[in-house]
Amino acid sequence: MAKTVAEVMTRDPIVVQPETPIKEVIKIIAEQSISGLPVVNEAGKLVGVISETDLLWQETGV
Repeated sequence: MAKTVAEVMTRDPIVVQPETPIKEVIKIIAEQSISGLPVVNEAGKLVGVISETDLLWQETGV
């Protein structure tokens, strides 16, 4: 039987806020061996996701 998202998702993800420095995001992603992070506002509401690809585009100017 096929698994559901609930069975494989991370239940308590590491999150960052919009004002988190990019260097800190890179450090977290590298240390935790993850590909991205949810971005939440002060109320804890999801406002976006930052990924390794986003960071590569930022660094290369693409």
